[in-house]
Amino acid sequence: MENSRTIPELIGNLTKKYKSRLLVQRRDGWSWKQITWLDFESEIKNMASFLLSIGFKPGDKALVISSNNNECLISELAVYSLGGIVVPFSSYESFSAFNKKVSRKKHRFVFVENQQYLTELQEGSVVLNKTDKIFIFDDSKVGEDENVVPYKAAVKFGQIKKKELSDKLKKVAEKISPELIALTIYSSKEDKVIETKFDHKTIIELLSRAYDTLKFIKTEDQSYSYLITSEVYEKLVHLLALCLGIRIIIAEDKDCFYEDILEAKPTIIFETKSGIEEICNHLNGGNLKNLLGGRVRYLITDEHPDSKYKNRIINSNINIIPISQFAKIN
Repeated sequence: MENSRTIPELIGNLTKKYKSRLLVQRRDGWSWKQITWLDFESEIKNMASFLLSIGFKPGDKALVISSNNNECLISELAVYSLGGIVVPFSSYESFSAFNKKVSRKKHRFVFVENQQYLTELQEGSVVLNKTDKIFIFDDSKVGEDENVVPYKAAVKFGQIKKKELSDKLKKVAEKISPELIALTIYSSKEDKVIETKFDHKTIIELLSRAYDTLKFIKTEDQSYSYLITSEVYEKLVHLLALCLGIRIIIAEDKDCFYEDILEAKPTIIFETKSGIEEICNHLNGGNLKNLLGGRVRYLITDEHPDSKYKNRIINSNINIIPISQFAKIN
């Protein structure tokens, strides 16, 4: 990490290091799809190539309304690689609380998780009046609106464009300054809206300090998560997983989280304090470790859960590791 000044530099350096090693596993029907580091970087470049081909420029804002799924991670990394700014919200409901504030600014590109969020956004916000293109992550039928592009189609067309744009992509990434804003997170305190901006340098520093806390983690470890909000922890913890070089599984939804974990058998779970407490309540009774696949050693979180949950986790021989660097914005 010491040689990386920006997020695209970080991804490039990690890919050179790990190359054909397994990185991501995704549920694919009855089996698991295996994605290497090279495959992962290629998909980022495919999405970045498509964005570049339709006029994405450094400094452009991308509004992202989605849980932190695989498509969201790829899309955000593509935006970072072009010097863009990610503005994330976990759902339309979370976005609507800041609608007026966000709508004052131009977001040329919007990414949404599903048709429901797209419909809600179209009906309840003026932000789309300033939008050039909308990307949707699921396979919903999106009608004949030429401004709405399914994620898979963008990646496919980007793959075609990638060879033509490879030199330009490289030049754009090389020109990204560590001081360039990469991420803007909105939060509220009482009646006040707080807009917190993170440049590439700050994100790399946060990741580096968190990485130092977790140096004992081995590349053979496998993480597992289903994170739905757009707090700092959720937006950075998968980048941290990349820094650690571990394997990553991101559940498709909460039902899949509980169903697939028994087969995935992860050694690490990424989860927030509130999420940990929800898991403990859902899996009430029995040894928690066994109910989570039997191999979990570390629960990496934003802060310690309440004592009754903490005691149950410790008694199940699972270590709780809070990442204070990713604490919530006050």
